[in-house]
Amino acid sequence: MRPLSGQAYTPTMKHIITTFLALTLMACGPTYLYEKEQAVPQTGWSYENSQEFIFSIRDTSQLYALHLRLGHSPEFFAQNLYVKVYTTFPNGEELAEEVSLQLADKFGQWYGDCDAENCQIDIPIQPVAYFEQAGEYKIRVAQHSRREPLEGVSGVGFAVEVLGNELPAG
Repeated sequence: MRPLSGQAYTPTMKHIITTFLALTLMACGPTYLYEKEQAVPQTGWSYENSQEFIFSIRDTSQLYALHLRLGHSPEFFAQNLYVKVYTTFPNGEELAEEVSLQLADKFGQWYGDCDAENCQIDIPIQPVAYFEQAGEYKIRVAQHSRREPLEGVSGVGFAVEVLGNELPAG
């Protein structure tokens, strides 16, 4: 790469340009209003041990994406996991929904990032969401499988991604 004047860039100038480009590309990632991960006891995820996430919405004109994050063992027994997601709205109303989290394909290949000890997966449970009410929201995630306690889950997380004011392309 040569400047317009025909002179070669110095190593310092190349370093500055490379650093600037790297920082610019990193700034293009998703923006999160809220992110939290919680560990599940090593003894297993019991029905009573629901994971709770509390966040505030101020701007009801924005669109958001809601993500559930899960850490699990590469030896987890199933390709999906049922959870119950309870949402408490600022006005006190509560909504409950059963959600099937797909962890692997039909051939047993895990989605997400796995190493020898743990797999991490980010699952968009509501790719486009809007909030009608400003205020505090509470999300509670409870395991809803047939196993008590559920072994092989190391952590549960929740994230609220800011999408902006327009629907995402695609």
